[in-house]
Amino acid sequence: MDIFNEDDFSDLNIVLDCANGATYEVAPNVFMKTKSSNVLHIFPDGKNINDKCGSLYPEDLAREVLKHQAHIGLAFDGDGDRITVVDENGQILNGDHIMHILSKMMKQQGNLKSDTVVSTVMSNLGFVRSLNSDGIKHHQTDVGDSIVYDAMKELGANLGGEEAGHIILRDHNTSGDGILCGLMMLRALKHFNQPISELAKGFNSYPKILNNIEVSSRPELENIPELVELIKNIETEMGEHGRVLVRYSGTEPKCRVMVEHEDESVAEKYVDAISEKIKDTVSNIV
Repeated sequence: MDIFNEDDFSDLNIVLDCANGATYEVAPNVFMKTKSSNVLHIFPDGKNINDKCGSLYPEDLAREVLKHQAHIGLAFDGDGDRITVVDENGQILNGDHIMHILSKMMKQQGNLKSDTVVSTVMSNLGFVRSLNSDGIKHHQTDVGDSIVYDAMKELGANLGGEEAGHIILRDHNTSGDGILCGLMMLRALKHFNQPISELAKGFNSYPKILNNIEVSSRPELENIPELVELIKNIETEMGEHGRVLVRYSGTEPKCRVMVEHEDESVAEKYVDAISEKIKDTVSNIV
């Protein structure tokens, strides 16, 4: 991590959660230059990796951040490619918040290549709008960090990732790296000289309602006229105030329905309507 040798993090109080996984030895050493680094879950026993800890379960981290009055908390997952951030108030921030903060810093520093951020269809509409308001272009891909990377390479972008916390900084790596991203978040703290909670206020997440419907077959969704018409009508009614995503799971016999809208009750209504239509159509096609 020589790229960060000139950064002075000596006044930062942080908390790390290593998920009893791959970062349990490396991360505490990397972040030694901070004023104080309290470390959680660094005793792997072969069974406790990601066990109610790390980026998948950041509740312990949030409590410790408040306890130690830390500036920031960083939680990695078991293999170290994902990160979840906790602000000084114990609020949990996902990959969209992280990309929002890093994109603003990189743009101000003249380091955001192509003025573009790449993320998947799961990124929140509020995040996408925040990028647009900051004069940053957004490119959307299917789910998968490798798909994100391929798009970044094609577009010449150097920042991208997933809402789930896979953040790719292509100037330094070709895949998600939680420790690298954590260091970049410390750099953002120093650059803006503001609490993480203030930096995260740049966008409001739209309420997101999800539902999974078990299906016995996987016909092409665009070939089901009733479903296509319903989704088209809903999208027309929502306009710029929301969006719909309907897709099959890549690992389970399920159809996933997601609706985002400024009004959570509206999102719930549309998810219910689409789910019922899928049960009446897709689930009955053998």
